[in-house]
Amino acid sequence: MKINDLTRIAFFVAIMIICSYLTVPFAVPFTLQILGVFLAVLVLGKNKGCFAILIYLLLGACGVPVFSGMRGGITAFLSPAGGYLVSFLLSGYITGFVFEKTQKAVFSCFAGLVVCYTGAYIWYALLYTAKGAFLTVVVPFIIPDILKISIAVYLSNKLKAYFAA
Repeated sequence: MKINDLTRIAFFVAIMIICSYLTVPFAVPFTLQILGVFLAVLVLGKNKGCFAILIYLLLGACGVPVFSGMRGGITAFLSPAGGYLVSFLLSGYITGFVFEKTQKAVFSCFAGLVVCYTGAYIWYALLYTAKGAFLTVVVPFIIPDILKISIAVYLSNKLKAYFAA
């Protein structure tokens, strides 16, 4: 990998960290993390974007406070929001894969969002309760996540142009 690639990957790891710090408390906190995930994959591509996501998750798993609420460590993965964290990598991969095939950013992000919601639902249902899991980890996030997808698509186009220059 070139120094340019590593710098861009580090930039998107930083973006994901910043997005996780912007938090609105809730049973599962509202954050902009998925925006960072989508941006990384749309701008860097599937492989480098997923590498940025993996670094972000590994930093958090090692205890660096990069997750919502300035949390880090394995216990963050056992929280109600842990399903989102666990699914970010697969969500990013699916988003990147669909984008490579279709070149439709909005559609690709929705495909990745379905993966993210599925992971969050299954995780919450297994660790806590299946009763109300859908209403806790999916329904409240639909409208905000549609806005995040819109922002990610807009910003990814701007950032691609900037990085190409």
